[in-house]
Amino acid sequence: MHMLEPVLLAVRLSLPEAGLMALLMFLSGIVRGFTGFGSSALVVTSMGLITPARELVPMMNLLEILASLHLLPRVWRQIDWSVIGWIVLLGFLTVPLGQWVLLLLPVAPMRLLVSVLVLSAALLLWRQREPWMAPNARTWMATGAVAGLMNGLAAVGGMGAMLMFLGTRIPALQIRATLIGLLFIMGIYAGSVALANGLMNSVIAARVGLMIGPLVLGVMLGSHCFTRSQPASFRHLTLLLMIILALCGIVHSLL
Repeated sequence: MHMLEPVLLAVRLSLPEAGLMALLMFLSGIVRGFTGFGSSALVVTSMGLITPARELVPMMNLLEILASLHLLPRVWRQIDWSVIGWIVLLGFLTVPLGQWVLLLLPVAPMRLLVSVLVLSAALLLWRQREPWMAPNARTWMATGAVAGLMNGLAAVGGMGAMLMFLGTRIPALQIRATLIGLLFIMGIYAGSVALANGLMNSVIAARVGLMIGPLVLGVMLGSHCFTRSQPASFRHLTLLLMIILALCGIVHSLL
């Protein structure tokens, strides 16, 4: 314990809290490696009971960047950069709006609203077997607006983007790859906005340094699982994950 004291002081967590966060980072890394998103939603929902969202969101913005750096070389050829361009165009406008709301309004009601919307959309997509959205500029601009707002508000922009992707006929391999590229760009932008808004500090930097190891190990395992899975199962597993995360978010907001 004596040897860990400087580390625990730097991250301002007790040993049980640091251990729990490391475990959640590993599990969230598995989710991120398999689906291309979800790590922030899992950590913010779970750790939010003991750590303020204003500390978790900017930390996860930075960790999303690092997780994407690990995954990008493997998916680069499958990324649709034209889709990312349209999404980023609107996403860059709505990320600051989400962070502004995070700073000014009570966190719990906002997170409850986001969780209810995600749950409703995921259940609708679960019942809607056939894709209902055309993969065009209008769809991707709407995706950018939703993802940017959710990323700024709760660091869960990937959930918003994935909901829109699953409403199209885009193959699972391309969805995952494009989402990884998108979250890398959005993470850099959201992290920059968080820094400008004073949400970054030395404690968050120390936590990022401590948690990057468990996260990357989880990402490696999740990516390995994806390569061995059937493409047909990707949609159902992803929607199931979003339903679970949304339910956890609702419970967390009500506690």
